[in-house]
Amino acid sequence: MRLINSDYKYDPTHKNKPEGINWRQTKKGWTDIVKKKEVNKSKIFDVDKEETLESRAEEIKIYGGYVEVSNLKSHPLYKNSQNGDIKSARKILSYFSQDFYNNYCSEVGEAEILVPLWDGNIKGNVLPIAFAERVSSFTKSPIQKDIYLDEDADHIHQIEKMLRSAKIKGKIQKDCRYIIVADYEYMGWSIDSLHDYIVQHGGISEKAIILTKSHFVIRKKSEGIILLYPSSSELKKVSDLIEDKIEGSGIELRDLTRPMLVYLINLYKKDQLIDVVREKARDYQLKKAKVETEEK
Repeated sequence: MRLINSDYKYDPTHKNKPEGINWRQTKKGWTDIVKKKEVNKSKIFDVDKEETLESRAEEIKIYGGYVEVSNLKSHPLYKNSQNGDIKSARKILSYFSQDFYNNYCSEVGEAEILVPLWDGNIKGNVLPIAFAERVSSFTKSPIQKDIYLDEDADHIHQIEKMLRSAKIKGKIQKDCRYIIVADYEYMGWSIDSLHDYIVQHGGISEKAIILTKSHFVIRKKSEGIILLYPSSSELKKVSDLIEDKIEGSGIELRDLTRPMLVYLINLYKKDQLIDVVREKARDYQLKKAKVETEEK
């Protein structure tokens, strides 16, 4: 007999999790999320289909994403870690076993670790810093702290992220190999921006690892990697469906990450695509014009 939510009460220790991988815990109990969010988009994003990917799709391989965000959020120290408490963040990550970290660290190799910090500070979410420290301790790879995002990505709307790259500070060493380490990637914007920045300045960026998984993440099962960019056939399907509806917004579908495309498709299915894109694109253009005026 299949169990329902009421059979499992909320448990921060997660000891009473039902069998299977399709369960997510909420304050009301365990919820079966089998294909609730994947079923509609699967017609466009076929993760098991073998096909020749366009060059952009193979630029960077992302590993990890083994931890549910809900598991971290249920930890009593989670809120502290989101407010700059590095000791709490380290404590949370210390609960994971050595074998757990070996799954991540086997992909690092000889590289310098980059963390998409906001303005080089640790006043907000410090989980990515603690995660990078753990990875560094296992691999002996140094953390490069002088290269970082110069803005708070959490306070930038998803549509604006589709219109520009993140502002990044720091000097890339030519021919140096970098690996990007993050705790969570909702849209892939931070990884995408850092990856482009590294490559444009003569560095080597081939891999990234993330701690937790987003519900927008799509994993290619045959290789165990998270796909950041769409294949050519997927891009064509999305373009045929919505390109005419975002015309004039400044958004170029070929420049977007896979999660960004899923975000747009979800807006389209809710009949919100045109209104949201139009409003947020206008807001961004006004903000951009204001900044340019002030700089003059």
